[in-house]
Amino acid sequence: MHVYINDNFSKFILLKAMVDSKIAIYRLTALWAFAECGIGGVLHAFKLPITGLVVGGIAITILSIIRALSGSDFRKNILQALAVVIVIKATITPHAGITAYLAVAFQGISAVIFYSLIPSFKIGTILHCMVSMIESALQKVLVLLVLYGETLLKAIDKLGSWVSSMLDVPVDTISMSLISGYTVFFALWGLFIAWMAIRLTKVIQSVLNKERYTIEISKSSETLMGARRRKRKGWLILLLILVALLIYSFFIEQEANGWILLFRVIVVMIVFYKVIGPLLARALASFIKKYRASNTSYMQYVLDALPYTGVIAKKAWKENNHRPFLGKIRHFMIDVIMYQLYFIPK
Repeated sequence: MHVYINDNFSKFILLKAMVDSKIAIYRLTALWAFAECGIGGVLHAFKLPITGLVVGGIAITILSIIRALSGSDFRKNILQALAVVIVIKATITPHAGITAYLAVAFQGISAVIFYSLIPSFKIGTILHCMVSMIESALQKVLVLLVLYGETLLKAIDKLGSWVSSMLDVPVDTISMSLISGYTVFFALWGLFIAWMAIRLTKVIQSVLNKERYTIEISKSSETLMGARRRKRKGWLILLLILVALLIYSFFIEQEANGWILLFRVIVVMIVFYKVIGPLLARALASFIKKYRASNTSYMQYVLDALPYTGVIAKKAWKENNHRPFLGKIRHFMIDVIMYQLYFIPK
């Protein structure tokens, strides 16, 4: 099958050695779903400290490959893959927060927007990857600011001022510097992912790579679990931040701001979990019910592929475990995608 994309990056030609593009998109959708639901557990098992960055990187890399394989149908294919991933995520990890679904939706919708507005595959991929990672960073910062408000920034600045006085290094508004540095780091990671995704589309064209990745895989009997444990960890972090800020307000600043902070957190949590959360959850449940009923074959193919994807993720990680840190991440992400495209179910 030949697929052509007319853009400034290249006239992308999928060689006959490549798997059928429709099956490839199904398999990539399964990998995206696995990245959102289960690959974090695989990576946590190997003590990888930047699981979130790897999961996000795999997701946006998959979207760029779906774009490359889809030709003029990329909008339909990306949105369909996005819908399937959301449905599977809700099915396998029902305790995931609404913000997790917003992040996934942003990745898919922004991919459609950038690739629709920008004819160049290369430029579109760079912008999409960078913006997606920046959104991931800002979403986390925004959650903290909505919960803790100005008290968080003041506490960080106070700590920064104390450290700078000890080191005799003048520092102003360290909180904004940290937020800026955090965002820039995510943007640079997005640039790295874009570079890797563009290279990967070239690798897919190479007939030489097919034999290495065309291997028989037996499905895993393990289920995709662990989301609840990670959610509890997230709650623990938020609670520790709240305790630290209350100590700062009552014992360091010696003000009544601690009561205001506590009241703010309680109100925000009630509004989100009793008003906004249930409304969004009902809308999501309605969407899932309708989509699942009308796309049973696509859903079933992706669900059937998930047990194989778990085996592939572990295999790709073990094969690259000897590499230096950044090389390990890069080769793992490339290998897990290539194995997913070419594996033969046993």
